[in-house]
Amino acid sequence: MHALKLGLGGLLLAMPYSAWALFGDSVRPYVSYRVAHDSNYFRVANDAQAQALLGTSDTAVTSRTGEAGVDADLKFSRQTIVLRANLNQTSFDRPELQSQDGHLLSADWQWVIGNQWTGNLGYLQSRELQQQTDALSTQAQTQDRNDLHFSANYQISPNYLLTAGAANRRSEFSPAGRESLNRDENTQNLGARFVTDAGNSIGLQYRR
Repeated sequence: MHALKLGLGGLLLAMPYSAWALFGDSVRPYVSYRVAHDSNYFRVANDAQAQALLGTSDTAVTSRTGEAGVDADLKFSRQTIVLRANLNQTSFDRPELQSQDGHLLSADWQWVIGNQWTGNLGYLQSRELQQQTDALSTQAQTQDRNDLHFSANYQISPNYLLTAGAANRRSEFSPAGRESLNRDENTQNLGARFVTDAGNSIGLQYRR
């Protein structure tokens, strides 16, 4: 059985707002509403399996997601703070599926020191709705993420750049029974790039 997914989304409000912002700042509140239809939401193989698991051969689910949030880019001298935040809720047309709340909160400091050092330091925390793979569960399947990352670039010359970075991502899955998917990932990288006067680049990177 194949799945057909259709989505329809509308951006109801997305406007720059700078009444309190400094020159170069940008604050953008927004709301949106999305409708999606999935012909095989539970990813069952055929009608017989659907009948056994769901009690019906109807595997289609229509979901509706409302979201409100704000994006902001704030400048302090040569530094930039990028902020993102939103709240969302998804409901389903099948009464056995519970509605699910989600959110995202992130902050990223794009820093500059002198004429040779640049980089960023950021954090993200979110709860995201996952594809429903357990046909017997009425709870929506979610992933909670906590990401922390850092990078630094050193400009040796106008055309040569050294890069380094590190990141940590923690992922926790729900409901109960999906804990085996939980993981903690750490990455480190070192690299170098050659940048042409036209802005093209070629480089090497080691990542662990």
